[in-house]
Amino acid sequence: MPLVFILFLSAHVRNSVWQNDIILWNDVINKSEAKFRPHLNLGQFYLESGRFREAIQQFNKAEKLRPDYSDVYVIRGLAYLELNETDLAIKDFTSAIDIDDNKIAYNNRGYILYRMGVSDAIQDIKRSCEDGYQIACENLILFGKTVPEQSE
Repeated sequence: MPLVFILFLSAHVRNSVWQNDIILWNDVINKSEAKFRPHLNLGQFYLESGRFREAIQQFNKAEKLRPDYSDVYVIRGLAYLELNETDLAIKDFTSAIDIDDNKIAYNNRGYILYRMGVSDAIQDIKRSCEDGYQIACENLILFGKTVPEQSE
């Protein structure tokens, strides 16, 4: 009987970690601070919850652990956009493009710059559309531009 109680108590304590994403990912980070994915996931949760500064802090930690992972820059750029820190967002989207020609980053950078009046920024959106990113193709239509053939 004592073993059953110990197992029950252990499961009960462990289940408290699953109360919400913040508790879960903080628990994972506390157990493995040097891992990239928990910081990225916690940052994503903060971003989706509208906690943009906290999201950026987690993305900064993720970037230090994996500076070659372009999606960190794309997602952090979105957080900067939500805070109207356009220059930092553009910088992050450009970093993602420099790493691996990230098609989402091309779209995002092009969209922002085009809305700011940089007419040749439409080339970024076209590039993203040609690479198969459907949202970029929809943005071209929104801006009254011709949608190019997509690569396969």
